[in-house]
Amino acid sequence: MEAGLGETTSKYSIPLNHLDYDYIKKCSDTKELEKILKVLKSGEEGRFPELEAFAEQRIQTLDPNSRVLRKDVPV
Repeated sequence: MEAGLGETTSKYSIPLNHLDYDYIKKCSDTKELEKILKVLKSGEEGRFPELEAFAEQRIQTLDPNSRVLRKDVPV
């Protein structure tokens, strides 16, 4: 059995093979991309800073006003 095939993340039930550059590049579902980004940022499946940045760029392209892109700014 291929690694990641049929396995999902515990929190959002996202297939592990969706945590991939090719999938993120082709995906146009902003809500799914937001879930993928949350999983990546959580570190639940490991730390992948470049993939996080790539997912953020893809979400930025599709929905510049997405809530997951907001950064906390000190007062």
